[in-house]
Amino acid sequence: VAATSDARTAARLAILTPRVVHAPSRRAALAGARAMLAKPAPAAPPPPPAPAGRQRVVLQVGDFTEGGMEQVVIDLTEALAAAGMHSSILVLGRVGPAAERARQRGLHLERLAADRDRYAAFLERERVDLINAHFSTFGADLCAAARVPFVQAIHNMYMWFGRPERDEYRAADPYTRAYVCVSNNAARYADLALGLSRERMLVIPNGCARSYVQPAPAPEAVAALRAEFGMPADARIFLNVASIQPAKGQHLLLAAFARVAADCPNAHLLFAGRPMDDAYAETLVQRVRDLGLTDRVHWAGHRSDVTTLHAAAAALVMPSFFEGWSLAITEAVLAGLPVIATDVGGASEQLEGTDGILLSPAAADLSAVDIHRLLALLDSPCEALVDELADALRAVYARRGARSRLPADWERLLRERAYERYVHLFRWLLAGGEPAAARAWTEPGPS
Repeated sequence: VAATSDARTAARLAILTPRVVHAPSRRAALAGARAMLAKPAPAAPPPPPAPAGRQRVVLQVGDFTEGGMEQVVIDLTEALAAAGMHSSILVLGRVGPAAERARQRGLHLERLAADRDRYAAFLERERVDLINAHFSTFGADLCAAARVPFVQAIHNMYMWFGRPERDEYRAADPYTRAYVCVSNNAARYADLALGLSRERMLVIPNGCARSYVQPAPAPEAVAALRAEFGMPADARIFLNVASIQPAKGQHLLLAAFARVAADCPNAHLLFAGRPMDDAYAETLVQRVRDLGLTDRVHWAGHRSDVTTLHAAAAALVMPSFFEGWSLAITEAVLAGLPVIATDVGGASEQLEGTDGILLSPAAADLSAVDIHRLLALLDSPCEALVDELADALRAVYARRGARSRLPADWERLLRERAYERYVHLFRWLLAGGEPAAARAWTEPGPS
């Protein structure tokens, strides 16, 4: 239950919880909160039924190359089709491996130049009922003119936005029917930093496949992985699964690992991800050489055997400067792998009920970080965060490989639970409903 005497604060809290008390004074607000706590939470109304006919939902992206957003779009396209909707992917920019992966899974993908006339003709020709846009604001006004709901997914805390990107999102705001934010922090940033319409925001986290839930250990595969990188059988591996780039904080992890390496003689550090910034990646490799840790720090590149990495590791470590809802963290949580992560994106929700360790973010007020402050943070040593990270590495090392508890409500982290909420939302919007009222069906409730 949340209580406040401020109307704007009440509107913001309503994005995060349906149990908000707004009263003229603090005393009245607290009294209302106590009364609400004394009563059981009201049951959510039944979700809207499927409208007559098969709705055409198009998932629109700018670039569709490779990454977490692309995986979410593929999974969501499949989930909508399974729910009886006609779903497809529209790419307005570059394509990469994700496009081929989508086609291999039998999904319809179409490329279209970002041209207003062609876009308007596409809406009419394909009889589009709803556009769900991912990192793409193009055509929001054309959708509004055609009475096609334009629903934006907010995938991250967009700290890297400069003035042009912020202006672009604000220009599309009047034409956006709803915002689906992947975490509470993503919603807060979109509201406080970008100035988007909070009354149209909902929070729907991303989900992962059930196959990640405590998979059966594969001793042979784990032994082969250790042998591949020359690690001893008793190595305790700190794992980072992320693209290699400054925003993921691998330089902070390396600095913390260098502090604890002597005290933790069996500790090893494994980076699994493609370099997105070649100069940064080379700087990290040189730093490892300078520290004399080439036999303790390993570079795996992109890996498809993530469950083997989970089985081999002592913890997943994600010292990111920003996130939306990290699929890597969700996968590790479901696998029972302890997680060390900065409190950005959905980390606090993901680690609740686990034996993970939540670290302070690099900036105290995340909503105040724009591109200029972010660049300064990336160039700073972040000594306090490195100290906290080193302490967390030591704490997990002392656990001697103990696994983490699954959250009691772990099913909320599954793909089918996550994307079912999109189905309910889209049906509601297509029936003419208001976005805020759909929060009753998008709240992650009990399993």
